[in-house]
Amino acid sequence: RAVEHLIGIITLSQEEFITSSQRLRISAASKALGKIGDPKAIESLSKVVLSKYYLNGSDAAWALGEIGGPRAAESLIRVLEEDGYRLDYLVRESIVESLGKTRDERAFGPIIKAMHSVNNQDLRCVSLRALADINFSKAFNTLVEGLSDKEYVVRPTCISALTHKINEDVRILDLVIEFLEKELYSEAQLACINALAETGFQDVRIKELVTGFLSDFNWWLRKAAVLALSNYSDRETISKIALRLDDEEVKVRWVSALALAPYFGDYHQLEPPLRQILKECDLETRQK
Repeated sequence: RAVEHLIGIITLSQEEFITSSQRLRISAASKALGKIGDPKAIESLSKVVLSKYYLNGSDAAWALGEIGGPRAAESLIRVLEEDGYRLDYLVRESIVESLGKTRDERAFGPIIKAMHSVNNQDLRCVSLRALADINFSKAFNTLVEGLSDKEYVVRPTCISALTHKINEDVRILDLVIEFLEKELYSEAQLACINALAETGFQDVRIKELVTGFLSDFNWWLRKAAVLALSNYSDRETISKIALRLDDEEVKVRWVSALALAPYFGDYHQLEPPLRQILKECDLETRQK
C-alpha cells in the first residue's frame, strides 16, 4: 500500500504547475521509493526524471539507481539518449551516477556520448566514475587519458579509480608512481594517497614517494600520508610516523597516534628520541 501511495504522490510532477510544497513531497516520495526498491515504481519515476523541476528529476534518477536491475537501467539509458540534451546538468549527473550503480554494460556507450556532448567538468567526473564501476577494463584507457586532463578537477577522479584497482592490474603501479612524481595539484595527490591507504597496497617505491608527503605544507596531505604509510610495519616507517605526533595540526597527530596504536604495547622498541615525543605530545593525542 505504501508504494502505491508514494507513486500517487510523484504523479503530481506531470501537472503543468505545482507548488513548492508539492515539489518537496515529490522529492521525498521519490527518495522513499528508492529506499523501498520496488520495481513497480520504475515507470512512474522515469516520468519524474523528465520533470522541469531539476531537483525532482535528480531525486527520481537517484531512486531508479537504488532500485537497480535491467529495467531501471533501460529506463535511465532511454532518458539519457532521447532527452539528455535538454535536461539540467544536475539531472544528467544523477542519471549517469545511477547507471554506474546498476553496472549495466548497455550504459557504457551512452555515458561516453553524454560525457563528450558537453564541456562540463562535473559531468565528466561523474561519468568517469560510472564507467569504472560498470567495466573497469573497458574504461581503463579513458581513465588513463583523464590523468592529463586540462581540467584539474577531473584528474583526482581518474587517479582514484585507477589506484583502487592497483592490487588487480599490474599496469597501474607505474602509472601511480609517475603520477605522484609529476602531479602538482594537491587534490589529485590526496585522491591518490587516500586510495593507496584504502587498498593497503605496499611497494618500496610508493613508500618513498608517500613518505615525502609527511612534511608537505598541506596538513591533509600529511594526514593521508600517515594513513597510507600505516600499511607498512617496518621500523623506519613507524619511526617517521611517530615524528608526526608533534605535528602542528591536531588531525595529523590523531591519525598518527591511531597508526602507532598497535606498537604501543612494545613501547620499548620505539627509538629513544621518539619516547620523549610521546611524553611531550598533547593530552588529546595521547588519549587517541
